[in-house]
Formats: sequence, C-alpha cells, structure tokens
Amino acid sequence: MKQTLWTRNFTRITAATTLGAAGGIISQFALSFLVFDETGSTLASALVVAIQLIPMVLLPLVVAPMMDRLPRKPFLVWGDLLNGLCYAGAGLFLLHSAFSYTAYLAFSLLVSCLAAFDELAYNSFYPASEDLIKELGVEGFRACDYTTMWYNGPYLMEEYIQANTKSFIPNPNYYAANECTRFEHHTVKMISDLSIGLQLYESGEVDNIDLTESNLTTITNDSNNAHNAYLCEKRPTKYSYQMHLNFQRKDENGNLDENWNKAVANYAFRQCFYKGLNLVNYYARTNKINPLKCENDFYTMPGVCYNTKGEEYTTLVAKEMGLDSEAYDGKTMKRLRANNGDISDLKKQAMEELSAIGVTFPVHCYHYIKSGDTNALDTATVLKQCFTDSFGDDFIVLDIGTYVSSLYKEVRNVQLHSILQNGWGADFGDPVNFLGQEVLSDDNAYYAQTTSWIAAVEADPKDYQKDLLERYQEFTDLVNEGKQIVNDNDARYAAFAKAEALFLEEDLTCPTVYDVSWCLTHANEYSKINAMYGPCNYKAVNWETRQGDGYTTEEYEAFAAAFDAASK
Repeated sequence: MKQTLWTRNFTRITAATTLGAAGGIISQFALSFLVFDETGSTLASALVVAIQLIPMVLLPLVVAPMMDRLPRKPFLVWGDLLNGLCYAGAGLFLLHSAFSYTAYLAFSLLVSCLAAFDELAYNSFYPASEDLIKELGVEGFRACDYTTMWYNGPYLMEEYIQANTKSFIPNPNYYAANECTRFEHHTVKMISDLSIGLQLYESGEVDNIDLTESNLTTITNDSNNAHNAYLCEKRPTKYSYQMHLNFQRKDENGNLDENWNKAVANYAFRQCFYKGLNLVNYYARTNKINPLKCENDFYTMPGVCYNTKGEEYTTLVAKEMGLDSEAYDGKTMKRLRANNGDISDLKKQAMEELSAIGVTFPVHCYHYIKSGDTNALDTATVLKQCFTDSFGDDFIVLDIGTYVSSLYKEVRNVQLHSILQNGWGADFGDPVNFLGQEVLSDDNAYYAQTTSWIAAVEADPKDYQKDLLERYQEFTDLVNEGKQIVNDNDARYAAFAKAEALFLEEDLTCPTVYDVSWCLTHANEYSKINAMYGPCNYKAVNWETRQGDGYTTEEYEAFAAAFDAASK
C-alpha cells in the first residue's frame, strides 16, 4: 500500500492542534475582555495577555533539550487534558468567587506554561523524512542547515557568502527534474555598485548585468562602443511604484505639519500631481533610451489577472478613467495629454482655496533618501527639478531630507515624509492584493496604516480633512463591495476597477513608475518565468542562454514583438 502523509495519527494531531489553537485564541480574547469589564483598565486587560509571553520565551530554553529525548505524545495528551481542567476550574471560580486580578494573572501564566510545553511537543512531533534522518543521523538532523536540509525546489544552495554571492546546484530530488533544463551551477552575485557590475560583465565574471543611466549614457554617446549592438530592454518587473501621499505629516518635533496636511487634503492640490507632474526625466533614471516605457498610470500592476474575455484588469480601469484610447507614443505621458500638462487653473484654484484656510506658499513637500547614497541623491535631484518645472517654485517645492539607516524607523513610522515612493508586488492574482492595502477601518491595510496615515486621520479628523475622508470612505465601500463577489470573477474585477478608478481620479495616491530597465545579457528574458505575482520568477529553469557574445538589440526586439503578438 502507498504511504501517505495523512496517516491516522497525523490527521488526529492536525485536527486537535487546529481546535486547540482556535480555543486558545478565543480564550485569550475572552479573558482580556473579562478583565476590562471588571477593571475598566486597558492596561490591566493587556497585561493579563502579555504576561503569557514570559513562559513562551523562557521555558523552551530550559525544557526543549529534555523534550527532544522524551516521547512527545504524552506531553500533547496530558497537556490538553490539564488545560481543559484549568479552564473548568476557572469557570467554577468565576461562578462562586469574587473578582481577583491576581488570580487571573496566575491563571494566565499557568495556561501559558502548558501552552509552551504543548507547542514544543507539537513542533517536534510533526514528521520529517525518514530517509533524511537516516542520512544525517538524529544529531545531524537537529543541527541541519540550508546546506544539508532537503528541498523540493529546482536547486540547492551550495554556498552563501553574506552580501557577496549565493551559489546553487541542481536538486536531485526536484519533482520536475526530468521535465526541465537547469544549470550545473547558478550563482547570484550581490553588487553594491552597478558600475562595477559592468566591469564584471566585460571580464566574463557575470552573464547578466542591469545598466544604470550613467552606463547607458557612456555606451550610447560612443558610436564605436561594442555594447551598442547588445543593449537589451527588459520586461517590467512585477512591481507597481506609487508616490504615496502622507495625509498626517508630522515635523521633527512630532507636531502636525498643518501646512502640508491642509494642502494635501485639498482635491485641486492633489489633482495637480496626477494631471500636471511631468515625470519623463525621472523615468529616464530607469530607462534612458525609452523613458516613457516606465510610465505608470494605475495602482494595480498590469498582468495580475484577466477576465473571461481575456481583458487584462488595468484595461478595465483605463476604460473607467477614459484612458483606454491612449497608447504609448514615446513622446508624452498618457495622463497629461488631455490638458497637455497645463494645470494653471487647478493651481489657481488650489492656491485660492488653501490661502483661505491659512496655508502659506510655497508648500514644502518632504522626500527622504539614504544619507551618503549618491545614486539616490541624483534621482531625487531630478525629481526635484520635475517639481519645479511642473508646479513652479511658488506653488510646491520638493525638499530632500536624509535618514541614516532605516527609512521605515527614521521617516515613515514617525510620519516625517510628505511623499514616499514604494513599489508593491502581488502575492496572489487578484486586485484586492493592491486595493486592500488602502482601505479604511482595516488594521491589515498596510499603506493606510503605515504610509498614507489615513488611518490616523480617520481616528481624529480635522475639519479640513472631512471631505478627504468621505472620498476614502467611498473608495473603501467600493472595494468592500468587490470583495463580496466571490462566484463571478468578471463582476468582481469590474467592481474593483470602479474602485481603483475612483482612487486615482481622487488622486489619493500618485502612480509613478514601472521598472523597465536595460541590460547586457547572455540569457533570453522571454524564456524566463514572468508571473506578476508570487516568487516563481526566481526559478532558473528552462532558460535559453548563449555562450560567446550576448543577445543583440535586434534579437531582443524580435523576442518582444513575438511575445506581444502572442499575448494579444
């Protein structure tokens, strides 16, 4: 008979653990609410749950070595039995005794101790491959790392040198080993300076290198440069980059920046970003030759999903916004064509409305880069000039600030930024993976909670922010309507497209760029996996490669044309 993972014992432990985990979470909430009802103190109710962390951290250090050498099943069985008795005793205590905060703390600590034993037994009870344990031995299995652990991916890591290289060799146990081609050795080099990367490519030490604006300028300005015939334009990565607006900015003293917050809450002011900010020179930092290939007019990344008619999702958004007739022309940003980038009326309207509520001009827009990063400074300087050319320094001025090591800790989390450029790549093929990050009243809405800070505005809105919140609520309602449609993807995507169009038309974020860069390469980009979600693009299988000279510009143009024709 064929052996399977889902044996009787395995099924039992999985079912019991699932029920136990659900019960534990529910009981923690119930205990916390009970303490709050009795004391009215959020601190007391929080402590009765937080105290459970102590045994979970300390007990494993002491008992884990002992449990490694003892049968696990008794710990699981007796642990759940004792846990049940504890809760039964707690129920009787509640019925017949007066409230005692000390007793609740002791109870919380006791069940946490039992849970620590249960978790250790559970983690070590789940099966590993018997063949793996035979190969490594018991002690060897306990000490295994990435060089000895079995994997089911196409490669095993042969060597890892931090901040230098990752070297891979084929995994002999890969399930599709006989159905694909792989490299005998596949090495990823981590290069801090791409100008050095070009030298490595020229010396034959690497087979693929992305080119910076400086690299491209050097090559294209010299008609005799041998690389001119081998410049290859890559496909977009899976990331959609946005210029996220911060609606609750604070200064370095932690005080609200009322001047920026009032300005960004104004619809006409935000419209100037979407309808007037010309980013062509900014795009050239990524793609000097065809900068407008980097233009991003949407929030969701194209290619994430398609309806049953074969229509790509962002084309539905384009129809909602009236951009469906606009095509790439290599000359003008699509969203600037209707007014030719002229925002003089919007600018006048914004300045009049904002002056009436005390805003002074120019409005300072704060943008942060890492200290000492010359490439980031060059890019930020180009963006600053885009602001000057598009808005005029009498209206909006981009101020470039710096942080030492962590953008999130030093800037985003303390709300110093006015704008924050960030890219989002989907984990799964549905627009909610993008739109769900921006809704109100959802602790899991990443950008709403941490970047736009609209969640903070929602908690304590000022009078000038009420219209902004209404627009956000309208967007949130549309997203939630789309979420409810689970049996008709066409209707679901259409609903999300309406929500996204509103989000963009209200200029609640400013789409900026797709990552479409140039490279020199011995690998055919169009033979690689190119999913717009998930991690599978990193699988180096079935790549078409070439020894000697790399692929030519002409060949890559043919690859792109064939791909575009096949995907229409």
